[in-house]
Amino acid sequence: MDRLLAAYRKGDLKIVRKILFVLAAASALFTYGGASLDALTFVEKARSTVFAIASGCAIYLIWDFAINIVPELLEPWKKALSLVVILCWCVIFFFLSSSFNAAWLKGRDAQELHQSRYVEGMGDVLDATFKRALSVESVRSDLRLETARYKTAAEQEFKTGLYSGEPGPGAVHNALGIIRGRLINLEDEIADFVERSDTLNEQARYRLERVRKIVTSNKPTAKRMRDIETESDALRADLARMDSGNLTASIARTLESLPGEVDLQTVYSNNRQMAKRQRQALDKVRTDIERTSSKLRAFIDASNAQNAPRLPAFEKMTAVQAV
Repeated sequence: MDRLLAAYRKGDLKIVRKILFVLAAASALFTYGGASLDALTFVEKARSTVFAIASGCAIYLIWDFAINIVPELLEPWKKALSLVVILCWCVIFFFLSSSFNAAWLKGRDAQELHQSRYVEGMGDVLDATFKRALSVESVRSDLRLETARYKTAAEQEFKTGLYSGEPGPGAVHNALGIIRGRLINLEDEIADFVERSDTLNEQARYRLERVRKIVTSNKPTAKRMRDIETESDALRADLARMDSGNLTASIARTLESLPGEVDLQTVYSNNRQMAKRQRQALDKVRTDIERTSSKLRAFIDASNAQNAPRLPAFEKMTAVQAV
């Protein structure tokens, strides 16, 4: 070190230039390693080579300028300007060269970490989505009870005139039957959704397992990322079909339409007293509908209060981006 300092004071920079050349060459090598990590074609590798050589030459040039020319400057403003130029180049080297150097050292590990984290997120979102889909089982049980209640009410209205006081068919009996039919259709829709969700869950877990195998395979990183992206898009489509939000909207629409079924019953008895009792009976049916709606509305409100799980699209990252 003493010899090096003594030679520098005498203006002998041969050793310094040799060391600077080695450092610039090493930086160029590391830059090429990072820039070519994701290169697959000859053109991409050639581009990485040119970029690495150019960056190495720039590093050598700026520091040779700093060592040889800056100390010879006498005017303070020239020295200050030269130091600003050197500082700007240091920033450029940091963002251009250093990022590729770090990518060569840890780029593959960073890409592996990015893939692993995404796969973990896929599993978490799948579990949350399926759990949310199964939550409709609770409203399915309530629907069974309400359907059975309207069936009994319709039978009692037909046999004993439970609502209107006059047994037999009529506006009240028709309204109860139609409401029961709408609830049965809704129950069937929920049953189909649950069955479809089971199928989609199995399919999604199969895709998730395929993604896990892709991550741990020996394929090139670029190939693995493309395969993960393909499987991720398919899995996101399965999760979208498994989302219970669409079913919740269907339940809400059915509840909103039930009072309209009562309003459509405009055929009353020719007997004024009987017609009056029928209207009063239909008001009781509206009260029953409100009771049914309040039961199912609790599920709708709870479902809407929760944010549906979302799986973001897989982002393909270069080694530099991952670092």
